[in-house]
Amino acid sequence: MRDLATLVGACPRERFTACKCCGAQAVLAGSVDFNKTCIEVRGQGLPRLGLAVAYHFCLACGFLFSRLCDGWTQEEFAGHIYNADYVKVDPDYLGSRPLNFAQTILQTFASQGEHINFLDWGAGAGILARRLKEAGFRRAEAYDPFATHGSPPEGPFNFLGCFEVLEHVVDPLATIRTLARTLEPEGILLFSTLTLGINMATAGLGWWYVAPRNGHISIYSEDCLRNLMAGEGFQMAGLNGHLHLAWRTMPAFAAQALGIPTAASGTPQQ
Repeated sequence: MRDLATLVGACPRERFTACKCCGAQAVLAGSVDFNKTCIEVRGQGLPRLGLAVAYHFCLACGFLFSRLCDGWTQEEFAGHIYNADYVKVDPDYLGSRPLNFAQTILQTFASQGEHINFLDWGAGAGILARRLKEAGFRRAEAYDPFATHGSPPEGPFNFLGCFEVLEHVVDPLATIRTLARTLEPEGILLFSTLTLGINMATAGLGWWYVAPRNGHISIYSEDCLRNLMAGEGFQMAGLNGHLHLAWRTMPAFAAQALGIPTAASGTPQQ
């Protein structure tokens, strides 16, 4: 396993690079210390390491990203980011976050549980899936590509959850393609990631969500997410600046729960 200083030192920091999402030219936005974390928004933090992680910003689609983790092995992710100290920089990871998302799902879909085959993609410890199974969902499975070797459980799945995952992925295009293959044509994808809704010139890299120690290497604009989803035939609705819904053909269980016609399919929203 390569040491952290070597990996950060190899992080590309040229002035221009190709956007991972749309292929347009992205410009160097600057750099932050590897130990920049999300808990700084709570007035906490880690000592700086003096290891600068470069981020690029796409002027075409609004994607902000680092190439820090390109080519990392699973062992390097486990050693430098998703290690025993990860819970210190993401204290909600093993408790309140999955339970809160489970509650959100149950508030809307509890009456439809007998019709739902659910997969939590990027599930961590699997807390959310266990809660849905206890609540009577026909099927609720968990899979975490960052911690599990091999493929996710065999489908079909008509409901995918993907909560606080997309900001961690090295290859957004490949990830959305995988999610699309895993989901039935009549199914929904409910996912969360904060979107960059303010001008980068104002936000800069000081935004708390830009946090390499948390593994936050891919930060999306709303337009960027819509374009990614459209590439796999999805429509997308931004439920707020954090939670998003995507579908190709709306399944009956979701149409009933959400009050959306089952014919809500076709050309994705732009």
